Amino acid sequence: MNPQYSNPVGSDMYTPPSQGSVSLSETNDLKAQITALRDKVRELEGKPALPTASKYQILYRIEKDSAYPSDNQIMDDSDDEFSPRLRQREPRPSCPWMGIYTDPPELIHRNMGAPYLRCNDPLVNFELYLALNKDISFVVFRNYRRRAETQSPNKMYGKPEPFSETILPVPEDLKGVIADFLGGKEFRSIYSDYRNTGEVQSPYLFAYHNWGARESEIKRGLSSDSQRQFDLFMDYVQKACGNGYTAADLLFEKGKIRPEYVQYLFKSNEVLVSNKNKEHVGYLAKDWPFQSMDIRGSNPYWWISVQTWEFDGDFYNSHTRLTFEMPFSIHHNAPDKECSITDLAVYPVKYATEYLFRKLQRCGGIFRTLRTQKYVSYQATEEENFQTVAEDRYIIDMKTYKRLHPDSNEYLNNDPRRKTLDERVMARDQPPQEPFSLLMPPRVTGFNLRRKKWFDLSVDRISHVEWNEDTFESLAIDSKFRDLIEALVSSYVEPEYSADLIAGKGNRLILLLHGGPGTGKTLTAESVAEIAERPLYRVTCGDVGIKPEEVEKYLEMLDEADVFLEQRGLEDLNRNALVSAFLRVVEYFEGILILTTNRVGTFERGVQVAHPAGAALSASWRGAETNHLGDFHPASGWV
Repeated sequence: MNPQYSNPVGSDMYTPPSQGSVSLSETNDLKAQITALRDKVRELEGKPALPTASKYQILYRIEKDSAYPSDNQIMDDSDDEFSPRLRQREPRPSCPWMGIYTDPPELIHRNMGAPYLRCNDPLVNFELYLALNKDISFVVFRNYRRRAETQSPNKMYGKPEPFSETILPVPEDLKGVIADFLGGKEFRSIYSDYRNTGEVQSPYLFAYHNWGARESEIKRGLSSDSQRQFDLFMDYVQKACGNGYTAADLLFEKGKIRPEYVQYLFKSNEVLVSNKNKEHVGYLAKDWPFQSMDIRGSNPYWWISVQTWEFDGDFYNSHTRLTFEMPFSIHHNAPDKECSITDLAVYPVKYATEYLFRKLQRCGGIFRTLRTQKYVSYQATEEENFQTVAEDRYIIDMKTYKRLHPDSNEYLNNDPRRKTLDERVMARDQPPQEPFSLLMPPRVTGFNLRRKKWFDLSVDRISHVEWNEDTFESLAIDSKFRDLIEALVSSYVEPEYSADLIAGKGNRLILLLHGGPGTGKTLTAESVAEIAERPLYRVTCGDVGIKPEEVEKYLEMLDEADVFLEQRGLEDLNRNALVSAFLRVVEYFEGILILTTNRVGTFERGVQVAHPAGAALSASWRGAETNHLGDFHPASGWV
């Protein structure tokens, strides 16, 4: 099993109103002192001590149903004994219950209509009942549905069973202790319900997940009276749900799960893993699982609210719901309803295999490197059908992708809950604290330089580019030309200064390779990219077009560049404009531009390199040094 992370990045620890800035033990000490002082005051005033809450009371509630008379309606036959009608009492505040009763409900069968549940001993004034019974520490409510058909089939003619159970703490001390128990962020939704209703619901998952460690922390510093009440509460929880807790633990230790214990398996603020389309994705649970039924009402399924991270050039949180159900065989009264936890479509990451856990961590580490432009290698599978070589290279640049595809539905996110990762955190070399690396998306969009298309890539098959410098050494060209090319590339890749006085100019390397077909021009260009450790983007004349305005938009290796570099003349003004546009763009190009042609003799003079006479060249450099390079001191002098 793997460790569980409980402090997600970008979120603060949730603190209920019952907790202040002091520690829990300090708060409990203060409460105990206040209680002792109150008792001392009553003793000095000669008043008897208040009765101590020392027991719990079980009461019963029946859910309202419009098809049956409620306690707000009584039978009135004063006018006609054969035609009784309903008389409405004074309306009570809206609540989901018909009433509170001291006796358990019984099933009533009628000659006409469906059977229903009824209690005989209503509690008319619940508040007065509590005021007269100061020794009640908490009330256990067992809740029933009115209509018998909502009961399970085997219970329609037996003893009714409650559909839920809740506990209402009565003394303020116990209310505060339970609020402290719900102080963790993982219990936020339970605490919210408790704050709204004053009740906690069975199976008391906060007690199951915090049994032991948190319990002892809560009790530290409590007054003796508060400790007794808390012990009474925990004793009842153990009595009511202890067998279920133990059975769940035994199952989970074996890596197994049964339908009735699914709610124990998950915990809010816990990292989950989802197996979708053969890809494992990490999520952070934002709530507890809820059970629902399918449209036919025959198969139960569960859903859970989760959060993860998405990437569109920025990391942003994404909220969704995950649904899952038990394996198919379990729905058909299989003798063994157990299945492996990892057979579920969603399960806690602590039950994942070590391999899967490390895989999620590795993908998170890879994705972290993709937050900026990145040139990567990718191992495609046969199922992806990229129609490309098994291992190819891609550029990951999500900001460019979004700029080119502003209407892409995949990255249109209008969720008001969207929060992006802070830019300062994005810029750090160290990733945010866990579980950030476990919550990365499984795929990213990359651009294939060879096919000039965007593809959806699996992060798991992305790796660093392994540059093959041996390819350049194996070129079948004269060694002096190979050394010259290598020197030019090296001086560009690791520049010590700019050779041009105008900003934006001189930051380029342009190589023009000419020769007949099959003489190795393209292979030389590919080899240069390997020793320069730069991506190679191959552009042909068909990619660029022949209109001047198109050329300025699409300019790194230009195959058959003579179309753009032919000598200008008076015969074709369109070609003149084309060559001028090309030369203007190239002059300010930053990068390595490799041109190939087999018609070098017809090139425009602006492309050809002309060396001025020695005296003129010397005078030019002396003037430049005097006017512009007074503070420049090259490390190795001029060549």
